[in-house]
Amino acid sequence: MSHRKVGAGRGAGWIVEGFDVVRQNFGSFAGIAVVFGAIGALPLLNLVVGMLNHVFYAGMVSATRDQVEGRPAQIGQVFDGFSRPGAFLRLLPIVVVNVVVSLVLLVVFLGLVGVQPLMSIMAGNEPSQAETMALLAGVLKAMVVAIPVGLLLWWTLFLATPLAMLDESLSGWTAIRRAFSAMWANIGALIVNLLCWIVIGLVLTIAAGIVGVLGGLLGAGLGLVVQIVVNAVMLAVVMILVGPSMYRAASEIFELDPQAPTAASSGPDETTAAF
Repeated sequence: MSHRKVGAGRGAGWIVEGFDVVRQNFGSFAGIAVVFGAIGALPLLNLVVGMLNHVFYAGMVSATRDQVEGRPAQIGQVFDGFSRPGAFLRLLPIVVVNVVVSLVLLVVFLGLVGVQPLMSIMAGNEPSQAETMALLAGVLKAMVVAIPVGLLLWWTLFLATPLAMLDESLSGWTAIRRAFSAMWANIGALIVNLLCWIVIGLVLTIAAGIVGVLGGLLGAGLGLVVQIVVNAVMLAVVMILVGPSMYRAASEIFELDPQAPTAASSGPDETTAAF
């Protein structure tokens, strides 16, 4: 088994090319994203979706692959990660790794920042200057740990999710190992990809913030409804951008798609043995 090393600029190309596939059948892809967004924005259900989000992303990956191969994507494919034979079992290790690492990071954060100061602030108490400085120091320490680990986790699962969904010969653990190895070989492209997501995220956050403020002017009841709708739209937009780019990244790095860009178009290409 092997993976390719691609040029750093491909990190942006995955997003552009993924959305190009979406535009071919925008109605179906929008439907997939809206279903995911609606489920993920509902109270309580959003916790379940948060744990299983990579299974839903795998459904978008499956729809993207079908669209690329000439089979029009269908709205119901949002559940492909659950319904395709063997898919959920292959994706389960990705879910486990995501949840476990996220919980560990949460524990580390609480340990470095302190539970009591956070509870005091949430209760509406005004911290002293010394308490504020101590809290900020704890947050900075937590970020030093959480940001690198979080990025490594996201990049690994970004590549492992489509690999586990599309390659039926691999177990989920093997997909994670291959993705982890491929991540280091393609760190430049993943950094560029991250910078693109940061820009997109800022634009979406500003837009959501403006709508949220306007919704708050409508009163508590309508404001809550507006907030749920905004959250659903945000989740849908992220899904419609991230899922297809996951497919493009994995199809190129692991050569899952014969239509993926060649070495000539993607920059220097090296095939590296995966462990």
